[in-house]
Amino acid sequence: MGMEFNDVREKHGYVYAIKLYQRRLNEYAGTLSDIMSPKDIMDKILDIEKELKVHSATGTGSGSALEEVRNFLSETVN
Repeated sequence: MGMEFNDVREKHGYVYAIKLYQRRLNEYAGTLSDIMSPKDIMDKILDIEKELKVHSATGTGSGSALEEVRNFLSETVN
């Protein structure tokens, strides 16, 4: 997940990367619970949600408006 985060961040920007990271935490929560407590997993998911709200409120998304549209369109296609 860490390598994927780094790769996605470089290619698509920070916001897109943390959204994907949050998704992966949700997908693999069962597996991760072997090494993390369920509370820690949920805390991390909620921390990411707060971070996304900050970026949404301040308008500091993943880059230019064109990049935001590209990311949105690629998310809806996948």
